[in-house]
Amino acid sequence: MFLPLDDPETDALVEAAVGGPAAMKELREQEAIDAKKEVHKTLDHWVKFFAGSGKYPEVGKMKRGKEWEKAIGKERELCKKAEAGRKKRQVPEKKPE
Repeated sequence: MFLPLDDPETDALVEAAVGGPAAMKELREQEAIDAKKEVHKTLDHWVKFFAGSGKYPEVGKMKRGKEWEKAIGKERELCKKAEAGRKKRQVPEKKPE
């Protein structure tokens, strides 16, 4: 949801605009970092919302083992609404020289 869609046509234009495959790789890495920050921000909002609401009492705490991430398994597909919210990567405007 927070990552742009990979579209071969658009990505080719973006790659040319940013300076080649190495720059495109850096752009994707930065997009992943930004997406993780947005996920954290969104989850933090909901945690605070439910914690501050008298309507939703706390019923327990989640306990996770040391290797809990391995138990999750493969990545899951996004729901239809989240997938529809993803947009194509934007081609940066060329800066005047």
